[in-house]
Amino acid sequence: MRDITEREAMQQALRRSEQELRLIVEASPVGIASVNARARFIRVNPAFCEIVGYAPEALQQMTFEDITHPEDVEINRHCFEELVRGERQDYVLEKRYIRNDGEIIWGQLSVVAVRDEAGNFVQTVSVLQDITARKKAEEALQAEMERNRLILKTTLDGYILADTTGKILEVNPAYCRMTGYTEAELQGMTIHQLEAMLDDRQIAERIREMVSEGGARFHTRHRCKDGRAIDLDVSISIMNTDTGPLVAGFVRDITEQRQAEEQQRKYLANLLALYEASVAFSLHLDAHKVGEKVVETLEHLLHWKRGSIWLLDEEQTRLELLAHSSMGLKGEALEEELKRVRNMVSAPGEGISGWVALHGEPVRLGDVTRDSRYICADPEIRSELCVPLKIGGRTIGSINVESEKLHAFTEDDERLLSILANQAAVAIENARLYASILSSERRYHILFQESPIPLWEEDFSEVKRYLDRLKKRRIKDFRRYFERHPQIVEECARRVKILEVNRAAIELHEADSKDALIAGLPGIFTPASYQAFKEELIAIIEGRTRLSLEASIKTLSGEERFIHLDWVVVPGSEEDLARVFVATIDITERKQAMRKMEETQEQLRSLTHHLQHVREEERSAIAREIHDELGQVLTAMKIDLSLIEQEIQGERADFQPASVLEEIRALKQLIDSTIRRVRRIITELRPEVLEDLGLVEALRWQVKEFQKRTGLRCRFHSQVSRIELPPHSRIAVFRIVQEALTNVARHARARRVRVNIRVKPPGYAISVQDDGKGISSEALTKKNTFGLLGIRERAALLGGRVNISGEPGKGTRVEIFIPQTQEFIPTEEQLLVEKEGP
Repeated sequence: MRDITEREAMQQALRRSEQELRLIVEASPVGIASVNARARFIRVNPAFCEIVGYAPEALQQMTFEDITHPEDVEINRHCFEELVRGERQDYVLEKRYIRNDGEIIWGQLSVVAVRDEAGNFVQTVSVLQDITARKKAEEALQAEMERNRLILKTTLDGYILADTTGKILEVNPAYCRMTGYTEAELQGMTIHQLEAMLDDRQIAERIREMVSEGGARFHTRHRCKDGRAIDLDVSISIMNTDTGPLVAGFVRDITEQRQAEEQQRKYLANLLALYEASVAFSLHLDAHKVGEKVVETLEHLLHWKRGSIWLLDEEQTRLELLAHSSMGLKGEALEEELKRVRNMVSAPGEGISGWVALHGEPVRLGDVTRDSRYICADPEIRSELCVPLKIGGRTIGSINVESEKLHAFTEDDERLLSILANQAAVAIENARLYASILSSERRYHILFQESPIPLWEEDFSEVKRYLDRLKKRRIKDFRRYFERHPQIVEECARRVKILEVNRAAIELHEADSKDALIAGLPGIFTPASYQAFKEELIAIIEGRTRLSLEASIKTLSGEERFIHLDWVVVPGSEEDLARVFVATIDITERKQAMRKMEETQEQLRSLTHHLQHVREEERSAIAREIHDELGQVLTAMKIDLSLIEQEIQGERADFQPASVLEEIRALKQLIDSTIRRVRRIITELRPEVLEDLGLVEALRWQVKEFQKRTGLRCRFHSQVSRIELPPHSRIAVFRIVQEALTNVARHARARRVRVNIRVKPPGYAISVQDDGKGISSEALTKKNTFGLLGIRERAALLGGRVNISGEPGKGTRVEIFIPQTQEFIPTEEQLLVEKEGP
C-alpha cells in the first residue's frame, strides 16, 4: 500500500514538472522544437513559429530541411545524422532559414539528442535564436572594413598602425613609397627607428599624451631608407581594442611644401614690414592718404631715389598724380616739383607710367636710356620699375620707382612692388566703394526717411491670403462685390501691416510719431480713401504689381488732403505681397491751384468779353466822333471850297477878292482845328509822346493830361529820367498807369493823386496813390473788377507783379513792379488791345 502511494505521489510530481516545463517552453522568447529520427518536427513553441513564419500544424507536416536554405541543408543534415547515430550528443550551427513569406533569415541553432535508457535515439531538442540583425551588422562591418582597406591601399596619404610601445603593426603602400621601405620591413620596425625629431623618451611621452587625449595633430620628420628625412603632417586617432589601445596615424608628405614655405619665409622676412604697412594704409578710406602711405613704405623698403603713384580718371583719358616722393623737399619747392611731374605725364601711354597704366603690364628697365618710352624727369636716373594698379582685370593706374643705379631692381623687387600695388589698388577701391556706399546710404536715407515724398512700407500678405480665399467662392465681379459688402474692404484694410513710414508721411498726417500715426489710421480714411483702397484690392486680384491713382485722406486733426498714390509691389514679393511700397504725394496745393486756375480762366473769359465790349464801345465812340466832328467839318469845308470856286470862276456877281481871302483864312483855321482833333484821337489810340520822349516823360505827360481832364491835383515824381524797356513793355506799363488813373477818376472820389517811379532792383516800382474813399477787400476779390484784372494780367505778361492796397477813407495805392530785363511776347489779344486803346 505504501509503495503504491509513493508511486502516485511521484507520478503527480512528474506531471507537475511536465506541466511547468511545458509552460516554460510555451512562454520562452527563443524558438524550441523537437524533431524525430526522420527529421520531422514533433513539437514547436510559439517563438519558433514566429521566427520561421509557419503555423505549428504546418511544421508538424514538414522536416527541418524543408525550411532550411539550400546552401545550408548539407551541413545541417550531416550534423543531424551524426547525432542520430550517436557519434555526437549535440551541435551548434549558424544557418539560414526560408520563412513562409520567402524572407531569408539567419538563426543560431543549438541541438541536443534525447535518448532512452538503452541509449537509443528518441528525438532532439532544438533551440533557435534569430540572429539576422547581427549577421547584417557583421556584413556591413565587413563591407566597411573592405572599403577602408581599399582606401588605405589607394590613398596618397600614408597610414601607420602601431601599438602603444611604438611597434608598427600595419602600413599602407603610400607610406612605403614615402620612406622607401617594403611593408614587410616596416612591420618589423618601431616608430623610434623612423622618428627624426624626437628621442625615445619624447616619443613615449607623446604616445601617452595621444592615448590620454584620444588623438593629436602635429608636424614631424621621418627617416627614409636612403637616409633622407621627409617632413610629415601627422593626424593621430586612438583605436580602443580588446587587447588595448592602438595608435592609427595618417601622414602626408609635406617636404616640398615645407621647402617652399622656407623659401617663402625668407621672402616674407623682407616683406613683413611691407605687409604691416599695407595693412595700415588699407585701413585708410581716403585715396590720397593711401598714396602717401604707399610712398612712405617704399622709402623704407626699396633702394630708390624717387617714386610716384598715378591714377586713371573715370573716363580713362587722363592720368592724375596721386602721390609722389618728397625727396627731402618741402613747401614751395615740393609744390614746384609736383607741378613739374604732373606736366610731364598727363595721358595714358605717355612715359613708362602712362604705358603701364594703358597696357596693364609691369615694366622693369635696367637702363632707362635704352627705352624710347622713358621721359627724363631727372638726369641722374638710370633704372626704373613700374607695375600696374589693378582691381580684378581692370587697370586703375600705376606705381613707379626710379634709381640712379643701373639694374637696381630685381625680380623679387618687382614681386614686392606688385604685392604692394595690389594692396594699394584694393585700398583705393575700398575708399571709392566706401564713398559710394556712404553716398548710397545717404541717398536711401534721403529717399525714404528724409524724402519730401511721404513713403510707406506695408505688408499685404494677410490681405493676399484673405482675397485668395474669396476667389475660391467664384465671385465674378469683385468691384460690385466690394460695393455691396463694404465691411469686406474694411476687413482687408485691418489686415494690412505697416512696416515703416517716413518723416514726410508722419508730417503729412500731422502725427507726432510713427506709433501715433499707425494708431490713428482708422480716422484718416475718407470715402475716397476706401475707394482707392478698393482699387488696390482689385489690382491684387488681377495680379498687378503697380497702381497709380488719386485719393483723399484726413490728417489726424481732421483736415482733408488730396494725394496722388503710387502702389508698387517690391520685386521678389510678387507671390505673397510681403513688401509693398506706397508713395502718397500731397497734391492739395495742386488741386487748389487747379481750382484757382479754373477761376482765373473764368475771369479771363469775362475779361476778354469785357475787352471785346470795350473795343466795340471805343469803335462806336471813334465812329461818332469822326462822324459828328470830322464829318461835319469836312462837309463845311467842301461847301466853303465850292463857294470860293464859284467866286473865282466869276459865277457870282458880287465877287470880291478880299472876301475870298477871308473865307480861305477861315477854312485854314477849320483845317487846323480838324488836324488837332485827329491828333487827339491818334494820341488816345497810341500816344506819340511814348515813342518820342520815352516811358518816363510819357507818364509825366499822361499825368498832366489827366489833371487837365479831371481837375484833380496830380503830382509826378521819378528817381530816373529814362527806363529802358522793349516797345511792347513800354506801352503795357503806360496802359497800366492809364488804367489806374482811370479807376481813380471813376471810383476813388479823390482830390489828390501821386504817381511815383523809383528804382527797386532788379527793376522799377511804379505807384499810383490817391486820397479817395479807399478800395475795400470785397472789391479786390470781385470777379468782375475788369480794370484791376487787366492791370494784373498786363503786369504778369511783363514778368512783374501788382500790389493793390487800400483803407476806407484813406485812399488806394496801386504799385507795379516791373523787372528791368525781361522778354515780353504779347498775345494776339494783347496786340489788339494795344492797337485800339484801353
